[in-house]
Amino acid sequence: MVNALIINEILREKNLSMHRLEKELGFSNGTLRKAISRGGNLKEETVNKLIELFPDINEKVLNGEDGELFATRLDSSIAGRLEIAMKDFDEKPHSLAKATGIAQSTIVRILTGKTHPNDGTLLLLCSHLRIHFEWLKYGTGPSSTVYGVINEPAANSSIEERLFQYLETRNVPLHEFAVSVDIKGNHLLQLKNGEKKLSEYHINKIIETHPDLQETWLRLGKGKMLYSQTEVNNWLHNLRVSDIEIDLEVIKREENTEFRRFDGDRILIILPLIEYNLYEEYMHVYDGGADLHSYPRHAIVVPSLQLGAYRAFEMVGEGMDDGSKLSICNGDIVTGRKVNRKVVWQIAKDMNYIIHHNNGIVIARITGFRDKGDTIIYEFLNQDKSKYPDSTINIYDVVQIFEIVAINPKKTN
Repeated sequence: MVNALIINEILREKNLSMHRLEKELGFSNGTLRKAISRGGNLKEETVNKLIELFPDINEKVLNGEDGELFATRLDSSIAGRLEIAMKDFDEKPHSLAKATGIAQSTIVRILTGKTHPNDGTLLLLCSHLRIHFEWLKYGTGPSSTVYGVINEPAANSSIEERLFQYLETRNVPLHEFAVSVDIKGNHLLQLKNGEKKLSEYHINKIIETHPDLQETWLRLGKGKMLYSQTEVNNWLHNLRVSDIEIDLEVIKREENTEFRRFDGDRILIILPLIEYNLYEEYMHVYDGGADLHSYPRHAIVVPSLQLGAYRAFEMVGEGMDDGSKLSICNGDIVTGRKVNRKVVWQIAKDMNYIIHHNNGIVIARITGFRDKGDTIIYEFLNQDKSKYPDSTINIYDVVQIFEIVAINPKKTN
């Protein structure tokens, strides 16, 4: 089973103190130290806790077999897959940065395995490089997806032919499409066979119910077929959530977050919106079991299902506004997915997070950790350090941390 050498390797690899590891395992102070100092093996229950705490740990080594204690780093796997996708798309770090809005330095750190990208960054990369999220993050499933392709229509194609090209591209079931735009099945078959033409009513209905479809492309065959994921989410942001909830299949509800089937593989997430005037109240009712249904609702669309607790916060102030494309401006709505508190110290550095701590809520960039992972170091994008100095917070003062997955600009009336 597990001996002192393995525990010491865990402490070294994860940059932990013995006291911190004992806390994460739920042990009282000194319990683990005494157990390994006696030269004995740890109980099976403790081994299981280690496996749960460190998903990349090699269970076989914990049980006495030879091998590396920690499997190949996830960053390296993502780095290799990203490099493959960039070669296929003929992208360089500088051009990919320009196309996605991700800092070039961040892309270089991902490629060299020096940073672990959060899901929001991965989604931006997937959308531009036309690759599946699951493939980039986990290495599972097919790599390529047609999402985001410019999709030049065939020469002299009809509007009906372009419609069916779109449906095939987005993998939209024909029966679902027919219901969504009020077309009967036999009429749809006639459209596909070139026996009927789309009416103006149905063209408008298609555009209304499929916000990622470019109207100019559908009507004239010019430009690109699909709007980007960001453009779709901005469209959703300017609707009332009640306008988009109707007749969408509910997949799951958990922790005040609702997941619905949007179209094809894409998922609509409906979640609480914590506006600035609700910050103080939310700090007292944040728990996953609390009823947040009285709060305003927000919605985003993501390419695939990623369950968890999602929250949207109104950005307050100019701390994250440096005038660049990466700015989070005053009034923007920032959506995040909650990070498991037990592994906060393992989150990716040099990424933006929503940090809910005992004294408030702050949106900032986490740049690192110190004191064996007990202290979070964060900074603001705004370079006026007299107003927005770099700061730290004790990890035990953190109530929740959310990795940012979407940013919607402030609504303009």
